[in-house]
Amino acid sequence: MTFLKRLAKYLPVMLFGLLLSAIIIEVVLRLYNPFEFRVRGDKIVLQKNITRVIVNHKISKLDEKIIQRRNSLGFRGEEPPQGLDFVSGKHLTIIAVGGSTTECLYLSDGKTWPDDLAKLLKERIDKVWVNNAGFDGYSTFGNLVLMRDYIADLHPKIVLFLIGINDIGQNMPNVHTDAKVMEDGKFRAEESAGWCFSSPSCFVNTLAYHSEFANLALNLYRYLKAGSVMVSQVDIVKTIKGGVGHIQLNPQDLSQLIIPEDQIQQVLEAHKQGYIPQYEERVKSLVEISRNNGIEPILITQPMLYGVGKDDITGVDLETVQIHNTNGLLEWKILELYNDVLRKVGKENGLLVIDLAQKMQHSSLYYYDFMHYTNEGAEKVAKIIYEDLYPFVIDRGFTH
Repeated sequence: MTFLKRLAKYLPVMLFGLLLSAIIIEVVLRLYNPFEFRVRGDKIVLQKNITRVIVNHKISKLDEKIIQRRNSLGFRGEEPPQGLDFVSGKHLTIIAVGGSTTECLYLSDGKTWPDDLAKLLKERIDKVWVNNAGFDGYSTFGNLVLMRDYIADLHPKIVLFLIGINDIGQNMPNVHTDAKVMEDGKFRAEESAGWCFSSPSCFVNTLAYHSEFANLALNLYRYLKAGSVMVSQVDIVKTIKGGVGHIQLNPQDLSQLIIPEDQIQQVLEAHKQGYIPQYEERVKSLVEISRNNGIEPILITQPMLYGVGKDDITGVDLETVQIHNTNGLLEWKILELYNDVLRKVGKENGLLVIDLAQKMQHSSLYYYDFMHYTNEGAEKVAKIIYEDLYPFVIDRGFTH
């Protein structure tokens, strides 16, 4: 019997075995799925009513015990007050959107900048509700999905967008979201609950939306392709020892690097041509989806430790400090291109732009690495945002 004849004889049995295995795995995963994925197909999945306790022995600038809870909406912060009417109520309702510098993953509840901002606002405004919808790693791609699928329907009065750092050099969604919401730089709303056969990727995304097994396989592929590591829910619902995924940066331990001005200009020009136009379109889409749903978007530029002058704590030159193959000055100038987009879009659309990048001091007192805040840093961020935000909400009548 030839190989092809043997294959033809056993192929139906093999296919039946594979189908049966897939059904068994699907049933098991529906009964108990130990894996945490923030994306299902091309939709973001928010974990609700989950408390994480992280034991930190890794970063001295952070608390040894970090407690973070996600409320019934899947965000960090207070539960919505009973009877809260987002649309016509008297509460000042605010949701902060961004990546890890908004989520403040390794700052305990009550110590993130949205928490600190809420405290400051409550000192002068009777009814304030602030939630934190930041997610580690999310770029504007993920922010658009989050706005489309969750926040737009809530209709908070204000959304604060602290964005930019995760969009540097990105024209495709990253592995944390991988949501296909953009085509040619334009926002595309796609309903994942139905079936899509327009392309293989679209079909796979909708299949993953309906199947636990398909979603597991798709996310495994995404994480392996990106070289990332999955997180198990078993680790999330209990105390996580040594679970801090960031590292502490000591500026005095880093080398110094000087980059010629012509090389700096070449890199900046590459970003201007290759990434900035598309980023601007995504920011405009965030503004559009906000205003179409009666939400006032406020743009916040992204601050960093590196880039300007010397660190007042260590005395290290933050312009020539080496960051991989570049230095602080170049990285800062690149980031400022993206910050300039917020300034431009804000001006064109009559938006409040809080220029945190220019107002936040470049000091290692406020950062435990190049971008993430210490408790003191979160307090400083909240104070700077409050100083611009409070007069704005009073002047525009958002508290009435």
